Amino acid sequence: MPIVKTDKGWYWGSKEPFKTKGDALAVARGAYAHGYKENIMESNLSAFIQNLLHCVTNAHLLHLQTRSYAKHVALGDFYEGLDDLVDGLAETVQGKVGILRGYNTNYDLPAEDPIQYLEQISAYIEASRMSSWFPQESNVQNEIDTIISLIDSTLYKLRNLD
Repeated sequence: MPIVKTDKGWYWGSKEPFKTKGDALAVARGAYAHGYKENIMESNLSAFIQNLLHCVTNAHLLHLQTRSYAKHVALGDFYEGLDDLVDGLAETVQGKVGILRGYNTNYDLPAEDPIQYLEQISAYIEASRMSSWFPQESNVQNEIDTIISLIDSTLYKLRNLD
């Protein structure tokens, strides 16, 4: 589990708010020394869902920054559609593996070029879905297919419509 700083202190997972990072690290080391094993699937899936939720925000930012009406509309449709799709994916995944935890406070602003950004997101999703930690059940993969379809449709609009 990651060690995270909040306004209440340092956390290792959901354990306490500790006064220092060292205190949180000491608890983590003790847990690992006594046999704790992190659920890699859960932490990777949490990061994956969080990245897709950030994609909604980033697409919204790109939508607000563009000077092209066609891109403004395409990006608006994208972030509005993606939000519901990511929610559906998260709920489906949690139905398979349980409630995801361990979200972190990392956030990266998008690249300025929406086409480049969506291509990177598409590549990230495709690589993730093939990973050993990603659920391979057809219903989960269908949810991913729908997200990829939205990305591809948006890329078409961004590249070809003015």
